[in-house]
Amino acid sequence: MKRLFIVIIFLVFVGKGAYATHIAGGELFYVYVGPGFVANTDSFKITMRLFRECSSAGVALTNENVTIGIYNTMGLSLITTITLIKEFNTPPVIQNTQGINPCLTGNISACYQVGTFSSGISLPRTPNGYTLSWIRFSRYEPINNISGTGVGATFTTQIPGTNQLPIGNNSSPQFVIKDTTIVCKQTAFS
Repeated sequence: MKRLFIVIIFLVFVGKGAYATHIAGGELFYVYVGPGFVANTDSFKITMRLFRECSSAGVALTNENVTIGIYNTMGLSLITTITLIKEFNTPPVIQNTQGINPCLTGNISACYQVGTFSSGISLPRTPNGYTLSWIRFSRYEPINNISGTGVGATFTTQIPGTNQLPIGNNSSPQFVIKDTTIVCKQTAFS
């Protein structure tokens, strides 16, 4: 998932003539909070971070509806949904400092709004665990190299069940640096 996110951000920054009117990337993750209030349940905080280009004409992050589907990992049957709560009034902005990155030549400005949405939920312990997913249909204009009338993005993460994690608990990985990255061609990156 980390590599996919980096590739998405890279393509957004270097796409010549690309104009984003949609979500430009993001990450879906969960944090184990503790045992649930009911026996054999666990509580989790589910979080979705979304990136949107500052100059986008698409849906504003303040108007996004982030409803996560929670599926039984075995068979992917829908168990429940949870609507995440917006954690901002005005989304914070991150942007590049012009001239500091050798990949960006000329007077290029890269600016992204970052929206964080989260909510808590208790889930019964199960052998197979859960798959969490959010799907966003993002583009309505035709794209030359993709057939069809629109493209979307799917963000997923998995909460392991007792078959994978018989004892203990787990939180999903998440990016330590809450920023975007630009990767230069033929340059080391870690």
